[in-house]
Amino acid sequence: MIGICVFLLAIAGYASAITYGNPSTLDGAAYTVSLLLRDGTDPTGQTWIHRCNGAWMKFDLTTTIDSTTHNGYWVITSARCFDTYQQPSDWRAKLGARTDTDTSNVVTQGIRYILRHPTEDIAVVKLSSRPSEASPNRMRVEFPRRNSDAATNRSCTLSGWGLTDSLLTDNYENLPLEQYQATAVGITNSWCNSQYYPTIDAAVFPSDVICTTNQLGCNNCVDEGPFPSPCKSYDYGAPLACNFGSEYRLIGVGTAQDSSQSCGDAFAGVATPPMWTYVGTYWSWLANTINAN
Repeated sequence: MIGICVFLLAIAGYASAITYGNPSTLDGAAYTVSLLLRDGTDPTGQTWIHRCNGAWMKFDLTTTIDSTTHNGYWVITSARCFDTYQQPSDWRAKLGARTDTDTSNVVTQGIRYILRHPTEDIAVVKLSSRPSEASPNRMRVEFPRRNSDAATNRSCTLSGWGLTDSLLTDNYENLPLEQYQATAVGITNSWCNSQYYPTIDAAVFPSDVICTTNQLGCNNCVDEGPFPSPCKSYDYGAPLACNFGSEYRLIGVGTAQDSSQSCGDAFAGVATPPMWTYVGTYWSWLANTINAN
């Protein structure tokens, strides 16, 4: 998929916090992790700033991952987060916060491992120690039960700490001071390709992505947007968790995409829904990598 994303970037840059969303409530998207990068401008090396998002994972016995050993240690995110800074010591994971000033039930953990997929835009991060869940602030999201778990026509929640306005420059100073979230619904790749990305030949449209729009209950409706969306690079790794009845499962993570959509905006009556890396495509790689580490 990275090859396709590079193609999209070459067309119009990139798009990856959440536009057309709202500040997260106390019990909303409690699995969303802010991945903090060491601020290189601070000579003390003790300042950390938000750089990416991730999802704090829970593993059920049916996922082939040893839940006793691994529950609470792992965060799934975008490999692009670590294009420049790949050392675990450069990163921290912040869990349980809804705003920059939250302290109650908020924990910050060191990173033990950063494990990137060798070619595609997905990665796992192992925390240095296992935080406990603390409802409602810190709750894990379920790993997919199988590689066929899909977002199509399901109500899903997207969340993150990135930009909330596509017109803002993609830098740290423009980030919101709180986490945002929104609701969307998954659509099939074929419908996403034909209706929203017609310039990409169906033969090369990435199979390891999913798209989301606003149209719950109507998979093949034409939706002109605007769309709730991750927005630019500070939202890489934004979780897309979908409702499977009694639980939410992680189905997608925010990835690079065509910025002509302007983070889900509709200019001149045209908008493009966001693409997400489909976790199911890498279900086996994720399970094997986590079990091995």
